[in-house]
Amino acid sequence: MVTNVGGQSMPCVCLPEAPVCASDFNTYPGACVMRCAGLSFKIMLKVIFHGTCEDLFRQLLFKQNAQPSYKSRLVKPYPISNK
Repeated sequence: MVTNVGGQSMPCVCLPEAPVCASDFNTYPGACVMRCAGLSFKIMLKVIFHGTCEDLFRQLLFKQNAQPSYKSRLVKPYPISNK
């Protein structure tokens, strides 16, 4: 089975997962696909947010109106300060 990321085929077998925002600020359809992309592109990718990067950016830009639960979806060591 081949996984497709950004139009490139990658030899990974990944089951459907929830989307994640990675340390390259791209949204991947799951952590498995993200890891596969990192290996294929020879970069170390980490999950920084459980959800899409668009959701993360929206939450950060409008955090005063955001649901308080967005912070629980962030993956350490990427804390958001209250400043």
